[in-house]
Amino acid sequence: MSESDLSSESKCGEVLRDYLASVDKTMLERLVIDAIREHRCLLESDQLLHEEWQRAATSPSIPQEHAETLRAHCLDRQQATAAQQEILSYMLDLLGYIPTVPPD
Repeated sequence: MSESDLSSESKCGEVLRDYLASVDKTMLERLVIDAIREHRCLLESDQLLHEEWQRAATSPSIPQEHAETLRAHCLDRQQATAAQQEILSYMLDLLGYIPTVPPD
């Protein structure tokens, strides 16, 4: 990642932190609930992708290139999920508690 990418990412993080710090608790709670739901979906889809990669990696009938593509995609998704988890954690810290997430 280049220095300008890091600077841009840092600036984006600042804007997000400023925005989250400015919203009222009711809105923040709704945002946290949405983020929790999103995180659950990400984890579920990441798990399915990981299982697909594992099957591809151990199947002699699937080309190794396909398994490697799945592995790379799996790693990219894990990084994106970790970034979303970081944001969710920050939001929970701001809120000060874990809200009840109603069933879908």
